[in-house]
Amino acid sequence: MMGRASLGGAVLALLLAAPSAQAQRFGLEAEGGYFSMTGAKDSAKAVFDGSSGGFIFGGAVRVGLGRSFVLSLGARRFSKEGQRVFVAEPGGEVFPLGHPLELRTIPYALVASYRILPDSRLVPYVGAGFGLTSFKEESTVGGVTDSFSETKFSIHALAGVETGKGQFRFGIEARWFTVPDSAGVSGVSAVYDEKDVGGLSLSAKLIFGGGRR
Repeated sequence: MMGRASLGGAVLALLLAAPSAQAQRFGLEAEGGYFSMTGAKDSAKAVFDGSSGGFIFGGAVRVGLGRSFVLSLGARRFSKEGQRVFVAEPGGEVFPLGHPLELRTIPYALVASYRILPDSRLVPYVGAGFGLTSFKEESTVGGVTDSFSETKFSIHALAGVETGKGQFRFGIEARWFTVPDSAGVSGVSAVYDEKDVGGLSLSAKLIFGGGRR
């Protein structure tokens, strides 16, 4: 058994040291930006006093596959506080009820992206992927806190640009994701017939490693 373990360790060390393995470099991403819940825009505006979005932050691990492809696995968090409201019909007046409400979404996604000009100073890229989105809504009525949460399948599409030499790089990314048949916002989604907590975001990224330049 020890002989097999030693042989396996030696093979693994050789694979990691092989020149071909240098094209698969792991890295980290950190990002922050703005997210707009366009999939449930009217519901969000009603609950959040006219706003459909807010700040997001997140991170990912990534691996560069050759010069042009990058595979990443990450998560991004959005949370916002508002209040429960009553709306009789779409386009009708919104009546605040004064009961605090907090909404949180965390999409987890595996994304593959293609670097269009890997040797240029500015490296544009496009990508797509899929994952799971965690949704949680918590509200307090009469001193009693009630919460609802669920996790749904989500689809992601993105485009961006990176710049910088060596291990540290910077980027700007626009991303759209959809969460079909997910819960709406505070019950008013039934009035607006909105069933998607996904939307659009624009974020700045700090990248360390994970790409061959």
